Amino acid sequence: MRAGDTTLFPTDERSDWVAFEYGAPGPDLLPTQLLAAAAQHRLSQPDAHTSLQYGPVLGDLRFRRELAAFLTRQYGRESNPVVAENLCITNGASQSFSNLITLFAGPDTTIYIENPTYFLAIRVLEDHGIPRSDLVAVPVDANGIRVDVLEQRLQQAKPAKHRQSPEQPAPHPKRFANVLYLVPTYSNPTGATLPLERRRALVKLAREHDMLVICDDIYQMLHFEEPLAEAGSVELPRGSLPPPRIVALDPALDPESSEFGNIVSNGSFSKLLAPGLRVGWTEAPRGITRQLERSGLMYSGGCPSHLTSTLVLSALELGLVDPHVAMLRRVYAQRCGALCRALAANLPAGCEFALPSGGFFVWIKVELRPPLSTSDLARFLVESADLAPQPDGVWAAVPGAQSPIRAERVSVTPGNAFSTNGSHGSWLRLSFAMHNEDRLVEGAMRLCRVLQQLCE
Repeated sequence: MRAGDTTLFPTDERSDWVAFEYGAPGPDLLPTQLLAAAAQHRLSQPDAHTSLQYGPVLGDLRFRRELAAFLTRQYGRESNPVVAENLCITNGASQSFSNLITLFAGPDTTIYIENPTYFLAIRVLEDHGIPRSDLVAVPVDANGIRVDVLEQRLQQAKPAKHRQSPEQPAPHPKRFANVLYLVPTYSNPTGATLPLERRRALVKLAREHDMLVICDDIYQMLHFEEPLAEAGSVELPRGSLPPPRIVALDPALDPESSEFGNIVSNGSFSKLLAPGLRVGWTEAPRGITRQLERSGLMYSGGCPSHLTSTLVLSALELGLVDPHVAMLRRVYAQRCGALCRALAANLPAGCEFALPSGGFFVWIKVELRPPLSTSDLARFLVESADLAPQPDGVWAAVPGAQSPIRAERVSVTPGNAFSTNGSHGSWLRLSFAMHNEDRLVEGAMRLCRVLQQLCE
């Protein structure tokens, strides 16, 4: 059976191909023994049958309370504890994003999105009949989304035809005039983190412009805590907690508040335990969680990850999750350091990248010979046709040629995969999560050999 028949993408560490595309933990990091112990614990309880029944709409209350305590420990910089009443259990950040668009965006809602952005967010919006051309792209810099540009574009937008009041009682649903999607911490794809002052400004804008801000916070806990040993000229930034999540800055998050609120935090155990669990959560003010609780999509079947969320409940009760997350931080820091040192030593002149301080990704700018883009590069690396350079410098299929590019057996994700407007053809994204340090270094060497041939 092929690897792609059992998982979303091939994950066989024995292959000699180094795939930098996959933003997922490698096979060696998937906690099979941890989850076996959690399953044994949960299914041996007197009330084990409840894990196999339809679950409460917002999720098992015991799990939400354990999750709230876990999040409070992990989000240590935030002033107020996470409370179960503000949590809704989901089956992952992407499905939750789609559900939030279904419930809170109407036909007159304007969708804003950082550019570049997580590529599947664009596809989810297309599933809702919202093409790229209808998205309002907001540029990013080394510190994340340009909030000043977002403010300009909000001010230039036409007023919505009709908006319902946040205080309008059920069964009338709240629809926002504007929706913004972003990955504010260790962004996918750039690795950038939005500073605290921009986060505060974003909350203010959201409240002024009836905007729902959907934050993909799945990398928030994956900060690099320990400094790496110096090697060559590259040392990753010394560990520190990222700024508080944007939702923690929304005054409506206070459990005593009657406000609807403007910020949602999407979290997931896909990056913290295992993607196959399909267990995530939203944290939001009660006005938002109440609308989630009333929705037909949520009520039909109850909690969408009830069984697996109770396995995570047992893992939390047994004290297994915090040490696992701490281990991931160490491993990802080491993997990122190995990759970045190899890149710094071997990239052609003119190529550049920022050193991440957490997350999964390195975002690299390369200077390819015109008219090449990183989309061409990504295609050449996996193209089945034989490739060879032409007199004009363009690589093209030549029958019988032996392609020195594909022979390197390495693959990347091009920048325009994350772009709303095709403006990132000089960028590419590498993930350091899947492979061990030796394979990451080998992959970097292979990629740099290719770039030496294709860069100016």
